[in-house]
Amino acid sequence: MGTDQQRQIATETFVLSFSDEKNYWDNIVLPLIFPSKLIQSVDEVYSILTRRYFSDLPSYYLNALRVITMTQIYCLSIFGCDRETRYLINADTEVDDIAERLFSMISERFPFRYRKRDIKLLAQNLSAYRLGYKPDQLDSSWDVVVDSLLERMEAIQRIDFLGREQLKNQLLYHVPAMVLRLKQGMTVQNSLLGDIKKQYPALFGMTWYALSFLEERFGISLNDDEVSFITIYFHVALNKNIARNNVLIVFGKHGQLQKYVESQVEQLLPANTRVLTTTIDEFNNISLTTIGLIIEVEQLPFVVHVPQIVITPLMDSKDQANILKSFAEFVVLQGEENIHFPILKSVIDENLIFWKGSINDKREALDFLITKLEKREIVKSNFRNSIYRRERLGSTEIEGGSALPHAAPDTVLKKAIAILVLKKPVWWNTEKVQIIIIICMPNKQIKHYRELILDVYRLVKNKQMVQLISSMNSTRKFLKMINE
Repeated sequence: MGTDQQRQIATETFVLSFSDEKNYWDNIVLPLIFPSKLIQSVDEVYSILTRRYFSDLPSYYLNALRVITMTQIYCLSIFGCDRETRYLINADTEVDDIAERLFSMISERFPFRYRKRDIKLLAQNLSAYRLGYKPDQLDSSWDVVVDSLLERMEAIQRIDFLGREQLKNQLLYHVPAMVLRLKQGMTVQNSLLGDIKKQYPALFGMTWYALSFLEERFGISLNDDEVSFITIYFHVALNKNIARNNVLIVFGKHGQLQKYVESQVEQLLPANTRVLTTTIDEFNNISLTTIGLIIEVEQLPFVVHVPQIVITPLMDSKDQANILKSFAEFVVLQGEENIHFPILKSVIDENLIFWKGSINDKREALDFLITKLEKREIVKSNFRNSIYRRERLGSTEIEGGSALPHAAPDTVLKKAIAILVLKKPVWWNTEKVQIIIIICMPNKQIKHYRELILDVYRLVKNKQMVQLISSMNSTRKFLKMINE
């Protein structure tokens, strides 16, 4: 059914959905759909041309192009050329030439007929996977798009990115091709998606929120895989902004071992730790405002407010264990026990907290919360559609038994948070959940999003927290926990 282009996109999407299971994908799925001669021919030609044309492409892009090429050729061999093909961009001449060479070489091994418009379609698909993309040759309007994306993430994180120009160039290389893929309905799988959502769920959610303006601007629907690629860029960039955890080593009579002790401490502690050194005579001239831990080499502790430990100059295993334990306690976890839900408690409304034992499924849970938000005039009429569209594009549950469905910020009128706690868990997308939380944050209040979502992730960070909240069955008890 549909046009040839629609058939191709449907086939590509289905086949690529198995791309993280390499043996199954290569040995089972491809032979079920494509003739073995076609698979062999495409693989041979890509092997010949990879070094010249595709060596800079990530492997997941190259695998996608391999499937796209097979699909287009197979459709041509069955249906012929489709006159309804739509071209969203015109690839540059170099990419046209690569597409023509691919078709020419493959047709010598697996005979099929093609026309100029078919070469143009393959060239467009090659461009959608960043072949031939040169950021300095892009239309200037992409500068505005990427700057808007960076400004939104900076507002969410309340920082200015270090190395902003480098990050911008990376995004200029990725975002235009991403938009083109989404416009065409093309799929690319990120094999790290599961790890990203598990290890950096808050940043993943913030990235989706920052990217959301692209949906209306370009008429696209974001998906988890594409968002996860951008999350990686932001994760790397944010690591450059992390304040260093300063550690001060104070030496006395064993100054001759300074270099040895310093190097041992540097190897022992995380890479973003800054290790400073001084002598006992110069200690009073050192500012301690940025020091998280003082390590004294066979010295008596000083009368200062900074945590201190004493080690021997030979740095034995006991000293190393003491340093690691103290660093974790006084630097990494410093103050964490005193942080609860500072933003959440200022936003939460007892009239939007619900305890239910009779919800049957995911749709009923969503409809219940959305209706409550609509009645309070917190969201717009298109909020419901936005929530369900997001659910179709990727999972919103997090490990431990909770789900955080959300909509595009332009469908929200007021800042709010709605919470539904179920007596019995319901199946979401990949697991059962017992707590459903909808965060509503309009674009104009984007700067509050980071703190609120971090509070929410802290609230349902593990299965024990989810079970604790579920067992309360009382808004009063729940609010008491939030406000303590």
